[in-house]
Amino acid sequence: MLYSYKYIQNNNMEKLNKYIKHYFRTIYYTKSDAFSLTMLHSDFVEIVKECSSLEKYLVEIFDTYKRLSNDEQKYIYKGVKRNNFIEKLCGSLVEPVHYEDIPGSIRKLLKKFFYYLYDDLIGTVAYETACCSFHDYHQDFLKENESVAFCPFCGLFPLTNQGVKYRDDYDHFFPRSIYIFNSVNIKNLIPMCNICNSKVKRDKDIIYRGNNRSNRRKVYYPYRNNSDNVKIGDVKVTMDFDNTGHIEIQLHYPLELSEEMEAWIDIFDIINRYKGVMSGSCKRWNERFRKKYKRSICKESSLNFSDFVKDELLCIEDRGFEERSFLEKAYLEYITQLDSFESDLKETVGM
Repeated sequence: MLYSYKYIQNNNMEKLNKYIKHYFRTIYYTKSDAFSLTMLHSDFVEIVKECSSLEKYLVEIFDTYKRLSNDEQKYIYKGVKRNNFIEKLCGSLVEPVHYEDIPGSIRKLLKKFFYYLYDDLIGTVAYETACCSFHDYHQDFLKENESVAFCPFCGLFPLTNQGVKYRDDYDHFFPRSIYIFNSVNIKNLIPMCNICNSKVKRDKDIIYRGNNRSNRRKVYYPYRNNSDNVKIGDVKVTMDFDNTGHIEIQLHYPLELSEEMEAWIDIFDIINRYKGVMSGSCKRWNERFRKKYKRSICKESSLNFSDFVKDELLCIEDRGFEERSFLEKAYLEYITQLDSFESDLKETVGM
């Protein structure tokens, strides 16, 4: 990531995941053979009473769960606990439970249940009244992250502003198709642009290289402490051209974050996407720079080329991610250092 999000502590969208973890903890330890509403968190009971489908799922899960062996019950409970340690999962500190390893007799039922929670329950009046609407949460999220205007996973596309009716995609960072137990964990729901979410990342199993479960890696935790942000000043883009005009890009980042950043580059196909932007924009950036220089030299014939370049790069840097300026700056940093560039530029403007 180019920078972290700020997490909203103790927000109401955390409640549902808390209720679900409470339920699985209760049915793991209970000796009862029959479902009861007393097994639920007291604040969850009213929501369940209002949603017949929810109660039906809870009863069916209880009955199926109790038919599992002790080891299988323990494995399910372990999955509920482990898969919700989002930050620890990112840091390779715990091993998650995968969907395909869940006992077959309850696997599909759990998937239907957790998909129902995210796709249907959180949009009901009962849930929104007792907890929070996703829209209200998103508005609070935007307030907390008001400085975030562009997708932190690519820097290429803007995110919605506060007050806009529609919200950005919320990606299941750990895909719910693989890690169902954290489907409604708000720390696993991360705003990102549509391209990153739907076209690039999709359902990649992010913590394994090449989806090989024997090849674990660390990934960047999206709510990492903000003092550790990898800002654009730390992530620099350099490039070279071979004889065919091919662009090579190298990203620079703090050594201590090498594994996380390499995973980010891989998951979001960063190098190829940046190459694509630069390939399609270099000519326009070059022409814009030349026009600015020509206008400036006409106003001040004694203009120093090095000073002009320095000032122009600072102006571009001030735009942040607007118009992919961080890539434009990288391109101009490279091209203005070429031996022939200054003389060619001055010849072009008639000096």
